[in-house]
Amino acid sequence: MSRINLSDVMKKYAITACLLILISFVAAACGMRGEAKKEISLPLLRERVGGEALETIHQAGLIEVEEIGPAKDKGHVYTGFGKPLSDRQAEQLKRLILNDENFEFHRMKSCLFVPKSAMHFKARNQETVTVLFSPWCKQIKVIRQDKETILEADAISDSIERILRLNEEDRS
Repeated sequence: MSRINLSDVMKKYAITACLLILISFVAAACGMRGEAKKEISLPLLRERVGGEALETIHQAGLIEVEEIGPAKDKGHVYTGFGKPLSDRQAEQLKRLILNDENFEFHRMKSCLFVPKSAMHFKARNQETVTVLFSPWCKQIKVIRQDKETILEADAISDSIERILRLNEEDRS
């Protein structure tokens, strides 16, 4: 019969414990890498529109929509107030806007931007972000403070129109 050496058993336990600790560190690091991706998942939008505007859109507890039209010498006039979107419609709209893949950043159509709707994203303790939508050009203009950015929104234009149409029907 062979004799069990206590030091060999302890060595095996120590090696197993070290491997388990190493595996847990690797798993945690992989999890943190996924979290870091979430934070920078909109690099192109962040560069064009700005992080604060994206935060406001993301955190908006209220999104109001108003129909607008051009004014003779004042550009596009809107009040900053409108009909609120339902929670479901608001989440759909946020998902569309907060996605780099929904915009074309490397081309700009030559189209006269004439917005039909203004969407006001309102988050607690943050300045309102207004997004103007031009279905004819299939573009949006993101406005925060004095910064305005036009984005090509061909991929989501029909979806935005559908959300706005449903909001209008729901509130009528």
